[in-house]
Amino acid sequence: MKISNLYLLFLLHILLFSCKQKTGEPATPTIDYEKINVLFAQETSHMLFNHFYVTLDSISYTHFIKAKDWMEVYASVDEGLPHFYTVNDNSTTSYVRGHHHYIEILGPKNSYGQPEGKSGMSFCLSHNKESFNDSIAPKLKKEDTPYLAFSETVVQPLTGTEDVWFKAFYTKGPDTNMQSWYAFYNPEFLTSLHGSDHENYTREVFLKTTYSPEKLFKGISGIELACNQADYNRIAQEMRHLGCPLLKKEGNNLTVRSGDINIKLMLHPELEQSQIHKLHCTLNRADESVKVFGDLVITNSGHQSIWTFANTYE
Repeated sequence: MKISNLYLLFLLHILLFSCKQKTGEPATPTIDYEKINVLFAQETSHMLFNHFYVTLDSISYTHFIKAKDWMEVYASVDEGLPHFYTVNDNSTTSYVRGHHHYIEILGPKNSYGQPEGKSGMSFCLSHNKESFNDSIAPKLKKEDTPYLAFSETVVQPLTGTEDVWFKAFYTKGPDTNMQSWYAFYNPEFLTSLHGSDHENYTREVFLKTTYSPEKLFKGISGIELACNQADYNRIAQEMRHLGCPLLKKEGNNLTVRSGDINIKLMLHPELEQSQIHKLHCTLNRADESVKVFGDLVITNSGHQSIWTFANTYE
């Protein structure tokens, strides 16, 4: 298996090189497979997808937050920690809860100060024999690189307590419209949140009081991103350093298995800012419906639900 993967990545490296020679572009590869492959057998942190956030424009968010009848059928939607209150017309942030994943929908007046169009994705990391601690860090295919070299510990106040929720790692670089971070989560946070002891942090335990299996939404299966050159390079390198397998390459489009979902990176070097294109989601039961929230369209077909965001690059 290791040999076949190495051979595949070697071929991809040659293809990238030859394509750039034909177009007259610099021969420097956008993804440094060769150096990473030297340590291909090195163990990496286990990774699972956690959640995606996107900041909508005012009209789209207003349509979304007022669609209470739709929410009754599609998914449980709340305001988040610490109380998980049901959203109302004045909520500036909302969370669509699934079994293992959730989608964070921000309005333009969100408390985080995120501008319209900005989005990001987060992943859970773990080590088989290492519990959460202050010095925990990702295990990568290649060490001493700029990828995931910076970290931030996030503390979340709960009722009567203030606990460390997670320690996130990220890559520092140019300002980006498409964030990505990879975090180790503290099981003691679940103890404070739910009032019972937890030896390990799991996504489903965090979501157990908010996920509604009788509703349609179950989780995310794939993400399509239209990336500028910098974000394309950064995300691809992060995935390779974490040992994520490359599933497909079509021109400049890469599809990577990122934990328990697929991520498709579509290179659009003309873009100043990267954009979310589609979320591919799964449903608990078959449904055939379409819901339009301004620039966001949610199309259900069978057990699949596709969230399509209006993009200026098309």
